[in-house]
Amino acid sequence: MKNRESERTLVTVGNGIDLVTHIVKRVVGGDVADSYDGSALTFSVLRKLAVANFQATLSRHVEK
Repeated sequence: MKNRESERTLVTVGNGIDLVTHIVKRVVGGDVADSYDGSALTFSVLRKLAVANFQATLSRHVEK
């Protein structure tokens, strides 16, 4: 049962990252700058930024 909960959590976090990335990509298309630190804000770059932010936030709530 524990494995199923972990799988569900992993899928939920992955879906959240994809949702954030798609929303930001859509907003970036017209409302804000389309580069970050000199690099184009591609879907891949946005996803990496979202993952880093999720990890930083979740690491404060996960047992080490």
